[in-house]
Amino acid sequence: MSILVVSDVGAGGTLDLAADAALAGTLAALRARGEGDLVVSAPRPDLVAARHHVAAVGAVGGWSDLDRRYAMLRHRTVLDAAAHGTQRLGVHDPARLVIETVRSCAGVIVTGAAPLSSRRPSALRERATVAAVANRFDVPVVLVGQSVEPVVHRADEALLTPLLARAAAVGAVDDATLALAAAHGALDDRLVRTVEPWPRHVALGVGAASVRGTSGDLSQDHAALPQRPGPPDDDGRLAFASHDVMSHGVMPPDVFLPHGRRPRDGDGPVVLALLSGAARPGDPDATTDATWAATLVGLAALHGVPVLVVPTRERPPGSAPTRAQRRVARVCAVADDARVRSASARDLDVLTDVAAHAALVVGDGYEAALVAGRARAPWLGLVDDPLHAARVRGTAAHLGLTDYLLGPESRWTSEVSTAAAELRDRAPEVRAHLARVGAPTRDDDAWWDAAVGRLAHGRPLSRALGLSPVPSLPSPGTWARPATLLLAAAERHEQVRTAHAWQLDEIEHGARVAARGVDVAARSGVAARSGSARSGSARSGSARSGSASGTSARRSASAEDAGADRTAAPTPVAGPSSESPRPLAAWRALWRRVPPGSGSTAPRPATR
Repeated sequence: MSILVVSDVGAGGTLDLAADAALAGTLAALRARGEGDLVVSAPRPDLVAARHHVAAVGAVGGWSDLDRRYAMLRHRTVLDAAAHGTQRLGVHDPARLVIETVRSCAGVIVTGAAPLSSRRPSALRERATVAAVANRFDVPVVLVGQSVEPVVHRADEALLTPLLARAAAVGAVDDATLALAAAHGALDDRLVRTVEPWPRHVALGVGAASVRGTSGDLSQDHAALPQRPGPPDDDGRLAFASHDVMSHGVMPPDVFLPHGRRPRDGDGPVVLALLSGAARPGDPDATTDATWAATLVGLAALHGVPVLVVPTRERPPGSAPTRAQRRVARVCAVADDARVRSASARDLDVLTDVAAHAALVVGDGYEAALVAGRARAPWLGLVDDPLHAARVRGTAAHLGLTDYLLGPESRWTSEVSTAAAELRDRAPEVRAHLARVGAPTRDDDAWWDAAVGRLAHGRPLSRALGLSPVPSLPSPGTWARPATLLLAAAERHEQVRTAHAWQLDEIEHGARVAARGVDVAARSGVAARSGSARSGSARSGSARSGSASGTSARRSASAEDAGADRTAAPTPVAGPSSESPRPLAAWRALWRRVPPGSGSTAPRPATR
C-alpha cells in the first residue's frame, strides 16, 4: 500500500529535533508493519531523503503567517487545481507534485511536531490543504501525534474543522486536544489518546552536512570553524572549546555532541536544559533570558555540576540562527558563569545518553519531557508560553510527573528551587518510577495496528484503543498544589488575552476598511458633483454668451442710431458668495471661461 506521510522536517530551514524524531518514529512504525511504499511530503525533501532513505517531495508551501486572506486564497487555488487539473498552477509550483502524489496514494498520514495553532498557522494550513486534497480524491487521512492550541482564530476554524471532522482517525497527545477535536466535529469513535510518535531505538544522526544533501557527521562541519585549542578529548570527556567566530551575532556553542559520540563514565553528571525559544507574547526577551539565566545558575549551584543548554531547533553554521539558538546564546551570556555552557546536539540517541547521565533534565517544551522519559531521568518543566502548557502537561502525564510542571510566574517565587531540590533528593525514587512506567509500547502498538488497518481496509477503530492510566508520582511538598493552580490561572488568562487581541485586530481592520470605503465614496461624490457642475456651467456659459451677443448687437444698433461711438462694456461675473450654492469647482470652471477685465464677453476655452 502506498502511503504519503506529511511532515514538518525542514520548515523554515531549521533542524527541528522533535519534527525529525516524529518522522523517524512514524516511518519506523509503518515499516515494522510491512509498509515499504512510503513517500514523505516535507519542506526540505532533500534532507528527508538523505536522512531517512525514503522518497520525498516538497510541501505545498506558499503560506504567510501574517495574512489569512492570502492563505485562504492559496488553499482554494490548490483545491481548484486538484479538481480541475494541475495546469492551473505554475510550472514550478510544488503543489503540483503533492497533488499528483496524493492522487496515486492509498492513504495519507499526517505527523509532525508543530501544533495546530492560529498564532503560527503554517502547519495548520499545510496539513489542512493536503487533507482537503486527499478528501477530494477519497483518500483516507490519519492524524498522528496531533496537538491543538486551546485558542483558535475564527478564520482558521474553516481549515481546522474539516481537517478533524473528515479524518479517518485522530491521535491526540493531550486531553485538551481531545476536547477541541470533539468540539470541531471529530467523531468520538475516531478519537484516540496517543503518545508522541517518537522512535524507540532509531538513531537520528541529523548533522549540518546532511542538510546540504551530503553525508557526514556534525563534527566535520564544526571542525571547519576557527577555534582556540580546548581541553584534550583523548579520555572521552566532553570537550569544551572557545571560538572567535560569530554567526549572525551568535557565538557558536561551547560543547558539541556529534553523531556517534557517546558519553562515558569520565564525563560525569550534568544538568541538561532544552530550550525551544517559545515565549509568552508581550514578555520582553530580556526578562525571559534573565530568569532562565538565574534559574540555570541556581541549578548548577544546587547540583554542583555543569549545565548544558541545548536548543531544540537549529540551523546549520553560516545561516541565520533560530530563535532557540538566540535564546541559548543570550541566556549563557547573561548567566556569565563558567558552569553554564551552550551545546549543540542533533542526535536523539546521543542526547538521550547525555540525559541518562544527567542529574536533572529541564526545559520549556515537551521535548525535554520526552528525552527525560527515554533516559529515565528526573524532569522539571518550566514553560514560558502558557498556551504550550497543555501539550507539555500531556507528555508529563505519560511520565506521571505532572506536579513538576511550573509556569512562568513560578520563576519569581521559590517554587523552582524547591522543586529542583526535591527532585535531587528523590532522584533514585524518580528513576525507579520511570523504569516501572516505561514507554506505553503495548498501547502504542495497538494504535499503529489500528491506524494502518484503517488506511488499508477501512476497519473501524476499537473503543479499547488509547493509553492505559499511568500511576502518578505526586510531590510530597505543599508547593505543588499552588504552583499547579497558578499555571492553570496563567493559561486561562492567556487564552482570554489572545482572544481579546484577535477581536481588537478585527475591529481595527473593520474600522480601516470602513474608513477607506467612506473616503472612496466621498471622492466619488465630489467627482460626480464636480462633473455635473462643470457641465451645468458650460450650458449656462453658452446661454450667457448668446445673450451677451444679442445685447451687444442691440446696443451697437442703438449707438449707430444715436450717432454715439461707444464700446461694449464687459459683463460682470459674480464670485462665490453665501447666497450661491455653487461649489467652488464650478466657480473655478466659470472663471476660466469668462475672465474678469478681459474686455470681451466671448467665452475662453478651459485650460488644464
